[in-house]
Amino acid sequence: RLRYACFLKCESVERDADRLQFAVNVKNLTGHKFPSGYPSRRAWLNVEVRAGNETLFASGAWQRESGGLTGIDDELRIPHVDVVERADQVVVYEMVALDDDGAPTTSLIDMARMAKDNRLLPRGWRRDGPHADETAPVGVGDDADFQGGADTVRYRVPLPDEADQLVIVVRLLYQAIPPAWAAPLAASTSAEAAQFLALY
Repeated sequence: RLRYACFLKCESVERDADRLQFAVNVKNLTGHKFPSGYPSRRAWLNVEVRAGNETLFASGAWQRESGGLTGIDDELRIPHVDVVERADQVVVYEMVALDDDGAPTTSLIDMARMAKDNRLLPRGWRRDGPHADETAPVGVGDDADFQGGADTVRYRVPLPDEADQLVIVVRLLYQAIPPAWAAPLAASTSAEAAQFLALY
């Protein structure tokens, strides 16, 4: 029997002469934040708009060689977004910590506070619920639909004049160890770090 952590739904699809608009609703079906566990873990929306075999728009594309997100210069500084209009705007559900100097860090011993924690909240989470201060999202701004168990992201995609029948493809992708977490190990001289990077 298959069990799923999340459910995706594309809704509110509208098209006019030069733009396609739609919403992606992401539901967390677990009783904990998603993704949870080791703080490197992240999930992101990979959304494509296609006309036949041609991809007209892609947000959340990734480089198969490195595992990095296409068009993102600093993967530890990806802001939370509620509306996506460009390919370099990617919805990434993750935790990003800062050190004492306010710089993003992947070192567990240097983490002083959170800059971002927009991991999907568990079903039933409430701002007035137990431990809400410790489990509240960080860095989501005024995203009113980021709530217990769900998030809705709106897409506004410009279209070329000749765009005919369109297909929207939506995926929620998961990565246990992003490149920004593995890269610092290259400076290590330990055999364990070298072995990990070889496996990675």
